[in-house]
Amino acid sequence: MPQLHTPLRPIALLLLGLTGLAQAADVSSDADADTELSAITVTANQSSNQVGSDKINVRQADSIRDVLRDIPGVYVGGTNNMNQQLQVRGVGESGLNISIDGARQLGTIFHHNGRTLIDTDLLKRVNVDVGSHSVSSGMGALGGAVQFTTVSAADMLQDGEAFGGKVKSSYATNNNQWQNSVMLFGKPMEQLDVLGYVNYKSMNLGESGDNRPLGGDGKEVDYLVKAAWQFSPSQKVTLSAERNDLSGLYPARLEFPHNNLPGNQYVPLINQTFQRDTQTLGYEYTPGNDWVDLSAKIYRSKTMLDNGKDYQRFSHVPSLNWLAKLEIETVGATLKNTSHFDTGRANHGLNIGYEFYDTENNKTDAKTGTYSQGESGRLHSLYVEDKIAVGNFSLTPGLRYDHYTLENPSTGEKTYDRFSKALEAAYQFDSGFKAYVAYADLFRAPDTMNAMFLSYANNTDLNDLKPETGHTSEIGLSYSRSGLFGDDDLSLQTKLFRSDYDNIIAVSGSPSNLNRRNIGAGRIDGFEASARYRYENLRASLGFSRSDIDIYLNEGELNANNTAIGRDMGAKWNLSLAYDWQGTGISAQWDTVFQRRYKSHNLEKPGYGVSDISVHWKPQSGSLKGLETSLGVYNVFDKFYVSQAARQQDPNNYLTDYEMGRNVKATVSYRF
Repeated sequence: MPQLHTPLRPIALLLLGLTGLAQAADVSSDADADTELSAITVTANQSSNQVGSDKINVRQADSIRDVLRDIPGVYVGGTNNMNQQLQVRGVGESGLNISIDGARQLGTIFHHNGRTLIDTDLLKRVNVDVGSHSVSSGMGALGGAVQFTTVSAADMLQDGEAFGGKVKSSYATNNNQWQNSVMLFGKPMEQLDVLGYVNYKSMNLGESGDNRPLGGDGKEVDYLVKAAWQFSPSQKVTLSAERNDLSGLYPARLEFPHNNLPGNQYVPLINQTFQRDTQTLGYEYTPGNDWVDLSAKIYRSKTMLDNGKDYQRFSHVPSLNWLAKLEIETVGATLKNTSHFDTGRANHGLNIGYEFYDTENNKTDAKTGTYSQGESGRLHSLYVEDKIAVGNFSLTPGLRYDHYTLENPSTGEKTYDRFSKALEAAYQFDSGFKAYVAYADLFRAPDTMNAMFLSYANNTDLNDLKPETGHTSEIGLSYSRSGLFGDDDLSLQTKLFRSDYDNIIAVSGSPSNLNRRNIGAGRIDGFEASARYRYENLRASLGFSRSDIDIYLNEGELNANNTAIGRDMGAKWNLSLAYDWQGTGISAQWDTVFQRRYKSHNLEKPGYGVSDISVHWKPQSGSLKGLETSLGVYNVFDKFYVSQAARQQDPNNYLTDYEMGRNVKATVSYRF
């Protein structure tokens, strides 16, 4: 196993040094009070959408698609958790900064796979930067950033509690999916809280609306161990270790369906394991003054795909000669401080941050046992951002410097560096309206090679490979008000954006001679709008998004599956209605997604509408308090359709992966 270029020891020593310095300068302050986890918070730039835990439980979310479906401009395609892929404003996962508990999820392990395998029951918060507006989004955020934060014991413990737990069981009819989990959390001592979680899920092949087999036949095992030690009133150390393990029989190319056509073994079911490990060590120093709010973190993240277990069984099939074990490993560190101060009439919120990571990929061929050391990428970044507020007006300038080195074991290394700027201006009117305009530079140095391509690539001459650059501009208007007609709340938001890209990087060539090259430029224009309204116990939301992509090629044809941008989703509508019966603990919800038919040039994506209904019961008092039950019917009308975020859209192509048909799900949990 190759060693990472920069070991963690120096970073750990730095973290320990910061701890010691802070301890010497400690100023007493009360620790944060324990609070019950009441919501999964989903935030977006210039807006905050709170998805309550009841709504998530009613929806019985078991994928990130279920969590993010209400955000305009965000799409998630894929029929199982192995092939789920995020799309934001026409930009895929390789052009998004995705992190879990602050740990970057880097590299493409296989272009048919997603990189965001996560147990949704563990989510506390999801921050979605739809479009990159801040230098804090980081290098590579061509379409934005998505930050997942998992739950801790402090989130689960109620006031006065020293110990608690939660057990949960659920069943889904379409793919015969059983899920059982146990979570325990407590405070063995006043300064220490600990959480442990394990989840086991089994499933069979599911069915599309016309009874085509889809998904996989396997199991998923998830773990989380998390601890926090408040060793002084102003200092805290956190530790977390998480694993997601998905294994079983899945289509060889995961975003294609299992195909049982006679004589065709292009996408048979093969034994595969997809695994993600993430460990973090964090330190927080909050002495209670305006100048210091310090956080530091070191992490390790590793993703592994092993699809070579069945090689002997398929050794005679030429289209499966690529089976292998693939790995991507990343170590990294972040350091951030926030200061608040005044200069005359202006209030400042100054953020200064540093980021480092070192990532490597490798491949072990199943046929020959040949080990291929891949590429490595090392990043050093420094940014400063100041939110300046004068009355109702705010101005947020930011500057970032990135220094990135890509190293190929055969052709050497190349360094890419760049200063990037961002600026946002906003005005909050007393009437409830808020207007803003934003601009940001975009920069993405070449990522490490797709791990599956390592033994095929001709080792790109890095001297000829330029970084992807560009800029994005956005203007928006929002409105929020309470008490319009009594006990009610209203929020509205519209956004108009344009993003321009240069030096788009694509993988091209024959399977035996793959290469990366800059293919041209591109532009994405779009519009997004959302409305949320609550009147007493009734809640309604409406969302709309549309984006159009134009690519200007230097030569050849565009394959949007091998680029960070280029997969257009057209227009999407989201509609949700929910009602709570006061005093009963019962709530009901109806969700619908409408995707308009999209046609551009030679590409056509059929439209569809899919509806879900569900009911939830959570007694608020008495002997049944702590119990939660949910029952829902998803894809109520058994719609036969394919997500527009999927690779293949042609109904006549046997590689089109259709979504799940009607599915009845039931969940029961108990918190003690």
